[in-house]
Amino acid sequence: MSPFLLLVALSVAVPRCLSKTSDQYSICAPFPFSCGNFSTNLSYPFSIDGTMTGCGHPGFHLACSMDNLTQLMIYNTSYSVKNFDYYNQIMTIADMAYMNKDHCPLPTSNTSMDFSLFDYTGTDRNVSYYYCSSQAVVVSSLYQLSCDASTGYHGYYFTVGDMVDESCTGLIFFVPIHTSFTDSLNATDAEKALMSLKDALREGFDVNWKPGKGWCEGCVRSGGRCGYDPNKPNDPLCFYSECPSLLQSDVLFCF
Repeated sequence: MSPFLLLVALSVAVPRCLSKTSDQYSICAPFPFSCGNFSTNLSYPFSIDGTMTGCGHPGFHLACSMDNLTQLMIYNTSYSVKNFDYYNQIMTIADMAYMNKDHCPLPTSNTSMDFSLFDYTGTDRNVSYYYCSSQAVVVSSLYQLSCDASTGYHGYYFTVGDMVDESCTGLIFFVPIHTSFTDSLNATDAEKALMSLKDALREGFDVNWKPGKGWCEGCVRSGGRCGYDPNKPNDPLCFYSECPSLLQSDVLFCF
């Protein structure tokens, strides 16, 4: 392959690298974040107020709520961020509407994810909500919510997975939970099942974040810091204090 063709191939196959001619490397250093009992060092794709443009993805802006919960907005819904796993790009989130222990666990809509930024994981399982116009047939996996509001129907019911019952008008909402609660939600005691549902909603579920997947780990491993270009939001970007040798393993191409 000619040197020119090699140069073109490298520039297409790997993320852009910016060297010490830019201040972004030092600006985008990991920084401490603390909110209530949650404390960690943040880096791409996360940002907070005061973070410089280019260091974090705009869909991952964190804030500390008045209740000292780490807050992330997804489709105008507030989620409490409970845990990070940078290596596997996984975080645990919970809808903040369910964080109050006395709150009735009735959803107002399906849980919606921005699938351009997130994926569900293998640890997620849906709770299905139904409303019924008459007393539903009692089955082992169907539980009535004792705190249901007056809706003109007999009541709301929930189950892990799907069920078919002619007395129910149909599926209302899907809400994800962690699979670790599956057994307790299938308890024979309806009151215990309801308490487990409240716990499951407060504990939340896992999502994979997509920004940086396939390139950010290599950027960090080679001494760089991952970044975001609002003009090219889908392109990988890595900042270095100085361009590393092209012979170094895991190095991203510098130009």
